[in-house]
Amino acid sequence: MPQYKYRARDKEGVLQTGTMEARGREAVADQLSRQGVIPVQIEEQAQPLLRPDLFEGFTRVKPQDLIIFSRQLATLMSA
Repeated sequence: MPQYKYRARDKEGVLQTGTMEARGREAVADQLSRQGVIPVQIEEQAQPLLRPDLFEGFTRVKPQDLIIFSRQLATLMSA
């Protein structure tokens, strides 16, 4: 589900900001209304193309593994 950034005012007029995960802007507005605040602005946050933790599980290729791969690929190509 997308993340939404919102600005809302409570009954005393104090500005509150935050983020919320919801299916749409209307769902965010409904949730804020149930919390007793009046939504002023709701905008969808852009999702990053790559997650920062995407490459954590990968390790470098060892030179020996690269040599073996290259030999096997050369054998496959010549066959």
